[in-house]
Amino acid sequence: MKSATANVNQIDLYYRDVGAGDQTVILLHGFPETGDALAPAVAALGARYRLIIPDLRGFGRSQRPTSGYDKKTVATDIKLLIDQLGVERVDMVGYDIGARVAYAFALQYPERLRSLTVAEAFIEGLPGTAQFKQIAPTVPRLKHFAEFADADGAEQRYLGKEDELILRFMNSRTKAKQFNADDVAEYVASFRRDRGMWAAFKHYQAFDQDAAYIQGADISRIAGLPILTIGCADGGRDTLERQFKQAGFTNIKPAVLDGCVHWIFAETPAETIRTIGDFSAAASR
Repeated sequence: MKSATANVNQIDLYYRDVGAGDQTVILLHGFPETGDALAPAVAALGARYRLIIPDLRGFGRSQRPTSGYDKKTVATDIKLLIDQLGVERVDMVGYDIGARVAYAFALQYPERLRSLTVAEAFIEGLPGTAQFKQIAPTVPRLKHFAEFADADGAEQRYLGKEDELILRFMNSRTKAKQFNADDVAEYVASFRRDRGMWAAFKHYQAFDQDAAYIQGADISRIAGLPILTIGCADGGRDTLERQFKQAGFTNIKPAVLDGCVHWIFAETPAETIRTIGDFSAAASR
């Protein structure tokens, strides 16, 4: 494995480059994590594929610009990164915020994809968005959407309490694993580095902008793209499957993982990696 920083889209983007397979898989993390969250995939998938695992803009060791947290822009970061690395086509895997970035990538750069995997997310702008926004303020696990969208206010509220926020947030969305301080140390450090917590919240602040972009997008070039949707049995279940079917996608493989609520790589790593690996292998045939 090598790690490096690339200057793309006027920011410095940190990434890990693992393995040397002919097929390249991009792995995109969620909130409040960094690319380190995807470490369980390295040993298993890195033996079969080349893996590129960036820290999304604003997270981890990547730069925290003042703008550009809409997922169309973040997806362009990833496209310019693989351009620099000389990679032509990829299998894109994203969960949580990473799933939103992966979908924005597919809309803009369909010729660069073999397949798309999205997991444990609700993608703003796809069918169900109006209903989601209506119920979110009344559902305990969804109230953070509005809170974090006020990036400045949320930063002030949790300044100095980053470890408490991350532990509470992650442990309220887990079944198979209870996270401790050591588990989240890298994420806490990311939040405390160069206004990293504020930058992470900016991804939420951009959700309305993301929705407007996606609602106006033409999916005709990707309607038949092989898409794997993953949900946890005690979490998102078939939310993504329903969103993509209602949007008109025709080549969807749904998977629901037992034993997890949200953090698929931490709660059910073996099942998650097997599901992604089998799908990516099939997409290359």
